[in-house]
Amino acid sequence: MSAPALAVLGAAGSLGRVVLERLAEAGVEAARVGAWDGAEAAGDTVPFGAAELPVGALAAFDPGAAAVVLVALPPREAAAWAARCAGAGCAVVRLGGEDDGIVLMPGGAAAPGAVATVPDALPLALALALRPLADEAGLEALHVVTYEAASGRGREGVEELARQSALLLNGRPVEPVVFPGRIAFNVLPLGDAQGAARAEAALAAALGRLLGIAPPPLALTRTEVPVFFGHAAAVHLRPARPLAPQRAQALLAAAPGLAAGGSAAAPATEALGTGAVHVGRVRADGTGGLALWVAVDDLRLLAEVAVGAVLPLVGGGR
Repeated sequence: MSAPALAVLGAAGSLGRVVLERLAEAGVEAARVGAWDGAEAAGDTVPFGAAELPVGALAAFDPGAAAVVLVALPPREAAAWAARCAGAGCAVVRLGGEDDGIVLMPGGAAAPGAVATVPDALPLALALALRPLADEAGLEALHVVTYEAASGRGREGVEELARQSALLLNGRPVEPVVFPGRIAFNVLPLGDAQGAARAEAALAAALGRLLGIAPPPLALTRTEVPVFFGHAAAVHLRPARPLAPQRAQALLAAAPGLAAGGSAAAPATEALGTGAVHVGRVRADGTGGLALWVAVDDLRLLAEVAVGAVLPLVGGGR
């Protein structure tokens, strides 16, 4: 019996391209995959291993033609398309966005007629890094500072960083469009215009849900940095029970989905191209707590979880 057809919505975007890359690596045949995106990308092609897939117009996509749908669209479009495809009986995986339904963690599986959401990469990465420590010793408090790449704002964010960098290197002024200010050669606090950091509150709430605990007291500062891909975070935690750095390192080394570096810290670039969450620089913080460094390829982590969830339905398995 032939494997079900699979559609990737948003295939021409940064995230969609990484999803296609991961599907090809997993051995899914190009003939089983359809690529769809908005009118501006329709008619183009996108890489799929050694092949090129034509991009169809999203408005013409028929959910009844696919058994499995991976949705890598902006949040508002993603919610509408995910619901429509699930209503047609498809197994739907939405990459990023509000995790208000079935939450898809590493090792999870998609199911026909349902939408499963892979949480946004940053809360997912932090949850994967903190869960083994929380299970062992509980959490009394957290202090997190994030360093978020332009890819967190999608293809438009990556393109704006490239454009601003080129203009500034040539002595020309820049006009921010996607970011609230100049991102090239700069660091931006991530909050709304009134200074009330709704994005920080959203991350804190998502992290609490993913850890499955009442959110501990959390001091959180989110920043955006002039890096194209790959998020990082400096984490300080106060466990509810004693937890030595050596024991924390052992727990992290044994946890699935993590690349644990012990007392060494990997730069964010070392996480690029991998689906693992890199955790290192685990040490006592001088206040009775622990400090650690987390780095992740945000796009690859989402793709890794999503593709792993649909491989049993479409074939492949690497």
